[in-house]
Amino acid sequence: MENKNILMLRHHPMNVKYTNPFYTGQTEDDLGDYLIIDVTSRAERDREFMAAHPSFVKDLSPFFIGPVTGPDGAVAQIFEIFWQCGKVYPCHDAGGRPNPEFFDWRKEYYGKTACTKDLMRHACQSLGYENRDCRYFAYYDTKTGVYVPLSWVEARKKVYVPEYAKLVFGTESFKWLKYLADEGRKIALVDFDGYNYNEECGLAGKYTEHINRCKKYKTAPTLSERDFTSVDSIKKVLDCPFMAAGHGFVIKALLQGDIEVEDGEVIDREGILA
Repeated sequence: MENKNILMLRHHPMNVKYTNPFYTGQTEDDLGDYLIIDVTSRAERDREFMAAHPSFVKDLSPFFIGPVTGPDGAVAQIFEIFWQCGKVYPCHDAGGRPNPEFFDWRKEYYGKTACTKDLMRHACQSLGYENRDCRYFAYYDTKTGVYVPLSWVEARKKVYVPEYAKLVFGTESFKWLKYLADEGRKIALVDFDGYNYNEECGLAGKYTEHINRCKKYKTAPTLSERDFTSVDSIKKVLDCPFMAAGHGFVIKALLQGDIEVEDGEVIDREGILA
């Protein structure tokens, strides 16, 4: 159930002010009416905000929250490492199953207690690959006892969203955001992998970026990708096969009641994970 008072905005890598056209151009609304909240680790740079909410970054950022126990029993100390190191690259692919070297590589990173974007970039680059070279996500099926390959969208719904939701749901920072949402406050969540799917001005820039990437890598957008401007809900965001859907969208889904966490399990109230 879409809550129009909760807006998603894309984060500028240089942290420009929210009065900058980069931000104001993402919505037709007056951002002055919104409480703008950076849900990334960059929020640490806002000293005034962090003084009022000292646990905010460690409560919400994928680079800090954890540990995560996978269905195979393996434990990653940090959520971002859990997610990135479930990805299988060509050198670790044995015909749709991860080879033994994959588990050695994964174990090395799972044990790390600190995470940065550079660390995760180097995880695949140390293998000689970029993120786009990932073949699938290795998911352990407890019913069959084997690892099954999940596509980007499948892994997003089966792994990323529920595991992040379970970690963040009980934190004081999320409870504060939920209080604000329930009070009817207008909130703009700022995330590097976020975008405003409710308005064309928010979609246009992201689609243009995708077209430019297609040109760079000499690929062509599919017909379904050309229909990207029809994205108008969290479910369609999660279904979109070529756009990132960061943790900010999971927070939004939780805030507006699309999903809930009960007794450590994620309840999909609106079928967004189907």
